[in-house]
Amino acid sequence: SIEILKKRFRRARFIISHAPSIELKWIQSAVGGHRLRSEVEVVSDGVEKIFGRCDVIVAASGTVTLQAAIHGVPMVIIYKVSPISFWLGRALVRVPNIGLVNLVAGERLVPELVQHEASAENIASALEHMLSDANQFIHLKQQLFALRDILGGGGASDRVADIALKMLNL
Repeated sequence: SIEILKKRFRRARFIISHAPSIELKWIQSAVGGHRLRSEVEVVSDGVEKIFGRCDVIVAASGTVTLQAAIHGVPMVIIYKVSPISFWLGRALVRVPNIGLVNLVAGERLVPELVQHEASAENIASALEHMLSDANQFIHLKQQLFALRDILGGGGASDRVADIALKMLNL
């Protein structure tokens, strides 16, 4: 929750990227009733415009993690689905990581908090750990920028698909 993050990071400001698939009024309703609403900005201009304003992001697993990596923005990846969906997914797909950034890198560059691990307390702890060592933080940003070289330019989608197929052994 914002309260936990605000306790640990007093100067933090929060930006919520409004995805076109979500009704803006739903987000405004959730934020508008929150006691820390003045600390939250909702942006509808597209997630790409947010990266330059963020030190770190919390992102649901998906292509946004690759977009953030290309911009060199460290992240904590969260993933929560129904228990049945999660069980079926784990039974059908065997990969060491769920985050595209980590899959493409071939190692866990950024933390992944899955299902019950994706709690406010764990997210805050992961962010705190990430931000606690300036040298490690700079190194992480450099590793993320290095992914841009792998993914950048024409054919990035094809390269990501090839990596995913290799990991699935298809």
